[in-house]
Amino acid sequence: VVRPYAMTRGRTSSASRHRLDLIALVVPEPAAEDPGRDQTLAPEHVTIVELCSDMPQSIAELAAELDLPVGVVRVLVGDLVEDELVHVT
Repeated sequence: VVRPYAMTRGRTSSASRHRLDLIALVVPEPAAEDPGRDQTLAPEHVTIVELCSDMPQSIAELAAELDLPVGVVRVLVGDLVEDELVHVT
């Protein structure tokens, strides 16, 4: 079992300047074609990109699918936005 604060490295928000509402849609960037090969990404980051690859997912949908608190998903998605692997609409 991994504690949520461990996934976010103790952060409660990301450096992303985007406000990540529950209904904000997460869309992968073309650069995120194969996130599994990126050794710098945590497994949760890879899963988020993979979940969004077929169809954009909202923050709420990702939280439900990953069985993680919304706050944790917001931080993880913010990381992906900063790494330019996804964008949020």
